[in-house]
Amino acid sequence: MVHLGGNGACVEVISLALGSIPSVEGRPVGVDKTLLTVASVLYDAVYIPGGKDSVTTLLDVPGIVDFVQQAYRHGKAIGASNEGTQLLAAAGLSASTKERSSSNAQQGVVTARGKDLESFFAAFADAIADHRHFERGNPTKGAQSAPSRSSTKGRK
Repeated sequence: MVHLGGNGACVEVISLALGSIPSVEGRPVGVDKTLLTVASVLYDAVYIPGGKDSVTTLLDVPGIVDFVQQAYRHGKAIGASNEGTQLLAAAGLSASTKERSSSNAQQGVVTARGKDLESFFAAFADAIADHRHFERGNPTKGAQSAPSRSSTKGRK
């Protein structure tokens, strides 16, 4: 199985609070940073794991949809598995792909449903290796563009 950390990726777990969160198996997973202190632009990729309770909680967090949309607008690789695809849908991004496909990898958005995630992680690793996915063009329908900054210098 492809393990991102085993391929040289530096993985950070971002959650609502520091400490640890339980995995599906009940093992504690250490949290590195909170959503209050990070932005998706600081990362090369964003992975949204499944877990019904986790995703339900995330969907109620102000700013989480914007976090995912920002990653998309900046051409970052985005992966979501199982219930995590619901967060992609809430962000206005496609969540219909079931496993690795060339069109999926080209856009840098990789999704999977089910227990066999080996091909998903291989496709996600490939999307990360491509660094940025500028072929996406404009943000998808439903995604809001970042406000433009105009200089007020010299204006009265």
